[in-house]
Amino acid sequence: MSEGGDPIDARGAFGVLIGDHGTQINYYYGRTATDGVAPPPLVTVSGEIESPYRGLAAFEERDAAFYCGREIAVDQVLERMSRLLTDHGLLVVSGASGAGKSSLLRAGVLPRIRGAGLAEAPEARDWPCLVFTPGPAPLDELAVRTAALAGIDAISVRTSLEAGPAAFALTARQAALRQSAGRLLLVVDQFEQLFTRCPDPREQRAFISALHAAATLGHDVRQIPAALVVLVVRADFEARCADHPPLTDAVQNRYLVTAMTRRQLRTAITEPAARAGSGVDEALVEILLKEVRGAGSLPLLSHALDQAWRRKAGERLTVADYERTGGIEGAIAASAQNAYERLTREQRDAAREVFTRLSAVGDDSTDIARRAEQAELFAGKGASQSRDISAVLESFASERLLTLAADTVELSHEVLLNAWPLLRDEWLAETRTDRLARTRLQVRAAEWVGDNRDPSYLYRGNLLQAALNAAARTAEAPERHLSLSRDEQDFLLASRRAHRRSVRRRRAFVAFLMALIMVLGVVTVVAYRAGDEAFRQRDTAASNQVAVQSADVDDPTLARLQSVAAWRINPSPQSRYAMKVAAARDDIATLTGHDDWVLGVTFTPDGRTLASVGDDNTLRLWDVAARRQIGDPLTVGTGPVLTVAISHDGRTLATGGTDDAIHLWSVAGHRHVAALKAGAEVVGSVAFSPDGKMLANSNGDGSVRLWNLATRRQVATLRGHPGHTGSVEVAFSPDGRTLVTAAKTVQFWDAATYRKLGGPLTGHTDQVSAVKFAPDGKTLATAGETVRLWDTTRRRKLGTLPTGEDTYITSVSFTWDGSLLASGDSDGAARLWDIAARHQVGATFSSTHVGALDFAPDGKTLATAGHSPAIRLWNTARAVGTPIRGHTGSVNAVVYSPDGRTIVTAGNDRTLRFWDARTRRRIGRPLTGHTGPIIGAAYSPDGSLVATTSGDGTLRLWDTRTRKQQDKIATERKVYVSTAFSPDGTTLAIAGETGPVRLWRLGQKDSTPIPGADNPNYLAPMSGVASGPTSLWVAFSPDGRALAAAHGDEVRLWDLTTHQQIGRPFGHSGLLTAMAFAPDGTKLATGSKDETARLWDVAGHNLIGTPLTRHTGAVDAVVFSPSGDTLATLAGDGVRLWDVATRQQIGTPIADAAEAITMLAFSPDGRTLAGASAHGHVRLWTLDHLVDDLPRRLCAEAGRTLTSAEWAQYVPPGPAFREICP
Repeated sequence: MSEGGDPIDARGAFGVLIGDHGTQINYYYGRTATDGVAPPPLVTVSGEIESPYRGLAAFEERDAAFYCGREIAVDQVLERMSRLLTDHGLLVVSGASGAGKSSLLRAGVLPRIRGAGLAEAPEARDWPCLVFTPGPAPLDELAVRTAALAGIDAISVRTSLEAGPAAFALTARQAALRQSAGRLLLVVDQFEQLFTRCPDPREQRAFISALHAAATLGHDVRQIPAALVVLVVRADFEARCADHPPLTDAVQNRYLVTAMTRRQLRTAITEPAARAGSGVDEALVEILLKEVRGAGSLPLLSHALDQAWRRKAGERLTVADYERTGGIEGAIAASAQNAYERLTREQRDAAREVFTRLSAVGDDSTDIARRAEQAELFAGKGASQSRDISAVLESFASERLLTLAADTVELSHEVLLNAWPLLRDEWLAETRTDRLARTRLQVRAAEWVGDNRDPSYLYRGNLLQAALNAAARTAEAPERHLSLSRDEQDFLLASRRAHRRSVRRRRAFVAFLMALIMVLGVVTVVAYRAGDEAFRQRDTAASNQVAVQSADVDDPTLARLQSVAAWRINPSPQSRYAMKVAAARDDIATLTGHDDWVLGVTFTPDGRTLASVGDDNTLRLWDVAARRQIGDPLTVGTGPVLTVAISHDGRTLATGGTDDAIHLWSVAGHRHVAALKAGAEVVGSVAFSPDGKMLANSNGDGSVRLWNLATRRQVATLRGHPGHTGSVEVAFSPDGRTLVTAAKTVQFWDAATYRKLGGPLTGHTDQVSAVKFAPDGKTLATAGETVRLWDTTRRRKLGTLPTGEDTYITSVSFTWDGSLLASGDSDGAARLWDIAARHQVGATFSSTHVGALDFAPDGKTLATAGHSPAIRLWNTARAVGTPIRGHTGSVNAVVYSPDGRTIVTAGNDRTLRFWDARTRRRIGRPLTGHTGPIIGAAYSPDGSLVATTSGDGTLRLWDTRTRKQQDKIATERKVYVSTAFSPDGTTLAIAGETGPVRLWRLGQKDSTPIPGADNPNYLAPMSGVASGPTSLWVAFSPDGRALAAAHGDEVRLWDLTTHQQIGRPFGHSGLLTAMAFAPDGTKLATGSKDETARLWDVAGHNLIGTPLTRHTGAVDAVVFSPSGDTLATLAGDGVRLWDVATRQQIGTPIADAAEAITMLAFSPDGRTLAGASAHGHVRLWTLDHLVDDLPRRLCAEAGRTLTSAEWAQYVPPGPAFREICP
């Protein structure tokens, strides 16, 4: 007999039914032949144990004795099923492909029910049980199975199902009453096959309605539902299920089968062998734990063990037994070929497309696995092609070779890339060159889009040509490649346009470059013949190489030392730039020592020590100043350590993990103090009360326990999140009166009486991963799909932080004053947030998945950790700066007094404010008088006057000693945007909306226009300025002899004695928006709407080098540091610092678009950069690291010198080893 060409084993079948769809169904002991023939049992008829492992097959009920490692999950599912006895409804058990869902129900849950029933219904042990997987005709199968149990005609049941699915509740009740007085236990395994194998949407809906009726409707006097229904479904089909109203609530409250912990995996490996009278060598256990991890890895693990068992040579499983099987690879190759051969010709073509997309080429040209969005695979496909791709995914997922999650698909194991000959030798080998180019294109395009389409990411030269060639071949052979994404197409188009512009610019310099090459050739010959010069050239090359290396080093300490080494070898502009880049790094140290992921970090209250815990089941203490581990690691229990907390006196640490205990540790004694029995295998969160008398911990069963630390006894158990069975986050308020627990909801508790304070707070759409009080206790932050802020007094939501839609926030931490919040996310980013303004400040700190973070008590250092054995320390004070608040609108102007003691700000609130630069406190009252927004401000050289320009058409002079208006100059209602004092302080230049640049002699009412310096162009109006600003800007040369004025897209220099133009104009391809002289007067910096900043040689009016092109919007400000070696630029995408000598950007941007900076000013000593913000504040960034003696500073930050071994490793042959940090 066969169905659809597949053989059907009907041996032992006691009935056959031909369904409405012509499907032949054979039923036998509650299974149908359409489910497939089950693999042989673990124990043969003679009692011999063939293998205690199940290979790629699921564990069945008969295999329960060898099903190990999922005891907690079994308990949790049974508890959820017990709740359904009174709550009614269906239970959905979900998980990724290969997570072990079927085995959990068949070999874990059902045998427990057979033995002891349910907690609320011991009689459930006698309930009839029906377990099956839906096929092409699910209603036929449902009818046959229940009719056999009920003792009625299957055809009549099928007819009633067709007429009204709700009537199935009566059939289910008849099946239950025939064998017991309870209910029918109905488990539908692989429920997703309802959608993949049944082609009729109406039958799908009828099947779901029938199951829902059986689970919710009763037909006796007590109206008890007829059945207890459990649906086992793959996670990527949750959305399909939720589209059906009867399943919506069940999907929202589904039980998720997650990846096994290391401890659970160890049990699954060793315990079946032990129960079979054998064992597994520890060396093999470690190999398997390292090779197989992840939610979809269990079938691979089971298969490897099954094959090794069947080939074992001795009493125990050894590494040799495992290696004889070929490891995971040999078995996987056969499984892959089986999945492939089941496909049609069209589907095989689709398989090639799918596997090409699921692979990439690494930096070393080797093939690596790549996770893809399912939407990406189906993009642009027709209905037939989509069905082919679905068939491919189904076929390979059934062999456990693909892991399908809710939105993504990936290879279950990377070994498939090398183990399957067809994939390795044909599909991948033939397309490796194009896939390498495509992989690089995908990564670069994503970086380009993620950094606001920064032009510096665009392809040039060979990379561009290789990408264009690969794109062309992709278009020519769509059956072998998936089409380029929209972002990739936009990236290539932008790269081609940039390339064309670059070619046009280069042609203008060809003659100059040829002459330069000839000169350099002569110089090279002379240098080669001169011995001393040869050594200098050698050192220069070595220095440049080390300088470049230092920028690419991940370890911040090594980067600092390499940059100093480059300087010691050859003190050049390039090596000095390398030191600036190293000094500007936000990461200040990397702490290494853990052997696996670091899962928790916390600082002691004095900030001197950092505690960390991780997957390697250790607790480690670190000396923060010395950046080294203190003593030996402390072993915690027998599994991963998930969380760590410090008492407020800094004396005691608490850790929790997967060994059913909370461990207490002495910080000073570096020793274990006590273990508190948690009562659950997983302790997910711990928190000390501020007085140190209480400890709260969350268990994996959704409860929170409170402990008296004096007696070390439990005093209360809190359950505030009904229906939640996972871990709960806990935190005490700073005054100790309140405890907060958070799951998907947030619940406040009275810490003294253990009673709830009001109802749960809702808003999160996913599990809360972290909860933290602000130091003043007035604000609470919770993290999950975003960061939400709560008013703790009124217990209501304050707002959310704009963290983005496609990331999951894993951790949060406040600074000591509560002004900043740090958040870490699953994408590997740590961000800093201004709580008052609720926007991001500073750069994003990037690393691996950030699972834990903590601020040092002084708020200047942040520790982050996650999916890496390393802990990173970041300098947040430099990254964020210090805000000055007071304005009620956008701040448009900021200037320092010449002596650096005072900062003046002005803005849209029409006020002028003075601030003490050291204390950052306001001096006196705000000065008023302008009737429109203040646009600009300038200090006189002697510091006695401040000039302001405004949208009200006036220029006003203010006496800085009396802080009163000294003069008011009406400007015929023109908007004057730019104003500057001459170096001698006698003249004021003003550039306005129209007309010439005007010069005022202070004390005179009449002004002198400069002929020809008028500006016929103007920009769109600024916010609050009715007549709009102009592109005309002015700046005096430092010697006072010349004035630079912006004229449209040009700069013109004017002789202030003759008022005649000096030389020819020079400029940009767009309107000028900013301008500044270097302190020595030899250079002029300009910014423009063409998104570039440029440096000009004032004497020759020539462009110096190439334009500075990292910004993605009009450059609105350019400011030189007092030393002239650093340039700050401002655009809509943030603030950047540049090394003037090399014209290279220094580090990452110090502010991004969210900060909305409007103007910049350096302090006279160059140690501070002030940025005015549209958010109503001024932010001050400390730049000591660019002003101090760089070699000395970098050596001090590194805390050591470069060793001779490191010198030999990183410095090219030639320069002799030297002490770089004396």
